[in-house]
Amino acid sequence: MKVLVAHSGWQHSAHLASALEKAGMLDSYITTVYDTPKSALVNYLKKVPSSSFRQGIATRHLDDLDQNKITCLCTLSGLLSIVLSRLGWRRLYELNELQLNYRFGKKVAKLAARKHADAIIMYEGKAAGAFKWLKGHVPGTLRIIDSASACSIFVGRKMADEYKSVNSEEPFFAPLLLEGRDADYVTKEIDLADRYLVASSYVKRSFVESGLAPEKVMVCANGGNFPIKGEPKSKPEARPLRFVYCGRCTPQKGVHHLLEAFKGRQESLRLVGVYDRCDSYLERWAKEPNIEFTGKITHHQVINQLDWADVFIFPSLSDGFSFACAEALCRGLPLVCTDCTGISDFISEGVNGFVIPAGRSSALADAVNWFSENPERIPVMSAAALETAGKLTWERYDKEISDLFYGILVTKEKGGALT
Repeated sequence: MKVLVAHSGWQHSAHLASALEKAGMLDSYITTVYDTPKSALVNYLKKVPSSSFRQGIATRHLDDLDQNKITCLCTLSGLLSIVLSRLGWRRLYELNELQLNYRFGKKVAKLAARKHADAIIMYEGKAAGAFKWLKGHVPGTLRIIDSASACSIFVGRKMADEYKSVNSEEPFFAPLLLEGRDADYVTKEIDLADRYLVASSYVKRSFVESGLAPEKVMVCANGGNFPIKGEPKSKPEARPLRFVYCGRCTPQKGVHHLLEAFKGRQESLRLVGVYDRCDSYLERWAKEPNIEFTGKITHHQVINQLDWADVFIFPSLSDGFSFACAEALCRGLPLVCTDCTGISDFISEGVNGFVIPAGRSSALADAVNWFSENPERIPVMSAAALETAGKLTWERYDKEISDLFYGILVTKEKGGALT
């Protein structure tokens, strides 16, 4: 069995390759930039004074992966993407990515053909060109797309509906109209792929409602290396409860619904993450006595904020998985999240948290009320959150990936239908 994993960026692709290698299925992991002693150019550029740039390269490495199975293509363009991303030059970054994905995909497709691969896994938003070539030249190679994010067609519709419902011309809400612009490209990928590997049942739903046959979708939640707190939280005594949100303060994250839910309340809310200090909408909310914006802080400080809080609350309108929520569970925080957040697959109602409908301030307020009326439940739910955190590992991910791919590749070898 020969499986190729190809990603011009990084994300969790190396972990997928590692999982397949442990299962004896990986032929090659193909990327653009990888931190290995064999790459003279990468090692030279690691000496660049910019710590941000060095970090961008240093993260492109995984000890569990056999270095002999790594192939780097289009390295100069990959390095340029890292530079442009770190500098925040978004337009130039997007133009470079467009060219990079085309060239990288073409080379990957031809490499898969030369290797007579049984399957190739590429990433959503980057695979159409390669898959079109493979379908025409090597139709027997399984074409699989890995997607940690919800389908942009689905998300675009959802955000457009949200923009209509808020009925506001404030600049804060304008980004809602920017989602789903690559609908034509995603539609091509859906038509060309044999299978999709997605991070949650929510991501699966988003693709199925966008035209993908449900039997083509495999679900496997990502893992992580999260520090798990040893003891559950104790019952808060003689003070209002503390709630924390971690993430970007944008309308896509449902922050406006969260702020409305805490208006005029005694409970404290801290929003941890990047926000526009010049935005008039957020500036008004920052004046509320029980609401605090921390801005961008270090990861160590984020952990401190999680330990300060009693409950983690995540109002996102769309999140394929959410590592912020996973980390909160690892710190023993009961979790309130929406049904459009992938981590909801791990939440048991009233046990380690609550799953509420996305886009409803009243549902968020009801959850806050419940915790304020039942503070004695927090230690029990905290213990359950820590137990759940033990499932969010790369070891669990490795096992599930092995089982999924063994099943489809055995079916292929026997000549059975893939659907």
